[in-house]
Amino acid sequence: MAKKQRVTLENYQTLLTHVADRFVDFYVIYNVARKYVPHKIAQLKQLNDRFKKAWERLELTEDDVNSLHITSEVWDRFQSNFSYDRILNPYLLTPYESIKHTRADGVIGDMYKDSIVSMEFEFIRRDFYHLYWIRAADIIQAPSPAQFHKKIEEALRYLSKIKGMHPNSKWENLPIDVSISPSPNNASSKTDLCHSLLFYPERLRPGVFYCYTDIKELQPNGTLAITCHFNASKDDIRDAFDEYPYHFEKFRNYFHTDHSDFTEIPEIEKLRPLIEKSVRNNKHITQFNSIENTIIALIVWEMVHLEDKELLTAINDAVPVHFDSNKKSQIKKKLEEITGTIEKWKAYYDDMNEHGLVLDIPNNRHF
Repeated sequence: MAKKQRVTLENYQTLLTHVADRFVDFYVIYNVARKYVPHKIAQLKQLNDRFKKAWERLELTEDDVNSLHITSEVWDRFQSNFSYDRILNPYLLTPYESIKHTRADGVIGDMYKDSIVSMEFEFIRRDFYHLYWIRAADIIQAPSPAQFHKKIEEALRYLSKIKGMHPNSKWENLPIDVSISPSPNNASSKTDLCHSLLFYPERLRPGVFYCYTDIKELQPNGTLAITCHFNASKDDIRDAFDEYPYHFEKFRNYFHTDHSDFTEIPEIEKLRPLIEKSVRNNKHITQFNSIENTIIALIVWEMVHLEDKELLTAINDAVPVHFDSNKKSQIKKKLEEITGTIEKWKAYYDDMNEHGLVLDIPNNRHF
């Protein structure tokens, strides 16, 4: 099988536009939860603090927890019984990483079987139906809009330097993880360009989920299925099938092969299909040059609706100093769009609950 082509800098603007669109999509739903059920988010984070203490007792460092995707693993186990961020292949771990991974996996299994911890999670989940649309793991790990904006600024400065070093469009064919300098300080496979693309939250869909089917004739975890409840949205079903190939490849690599078919790191491989997807079909951001204004509008929304700041104060605090009055007017217009979108999603959420559609859709954990 021919090795896939590397993702190059020519694709960067397209990928960042898609990532920013998904980021906004996540925050539209998350902001409704932050505004109307902040106590549920606080409970979720309190339980996560208890999980952190468990990792500390195992002498796992923060780097261990991040590299082994332990936070995602434990929350996905409770919420959906399907791991969205599982490491690509446990056989590729170093001996040191393998020991840490085995220890953590055992503790996560014990937590899942612990009736007290399970009851605590079910108590949090009760009346917290936003978890049918977004992952608890993403809530815990999401960068703030301000942090995301900083990553974008750093990435664009980095890209500008690369363009200066490789004029006449020769930079376009460089891999996306290209380092400016071969020195040890810049030798990481995750450059500033990669960092801006790493948070691409899963979009959960009520009644549509993955499961490992129990078929006697096949080995355990021999197949990965998508199941669809009869009340599931057709649009959600179509979108889930669009994302199936990536999750199938991760599933196949994890359970059934001793090697990796991925050319890039998994977080970038997840984005590969988006190279061919038109940004015009995005929900919130359809062009690269509107990313910054939209993310700043999200920051302003937080200040106004969650921190009770006056609009003009929030804009002055959030908008970069080099923005002129025209740019500030653009931010205000984007803020109106974001506010309208959040209110519209709240109305949709209330309508789903009022008619009992969410309650009628089972959670993946029961499969």
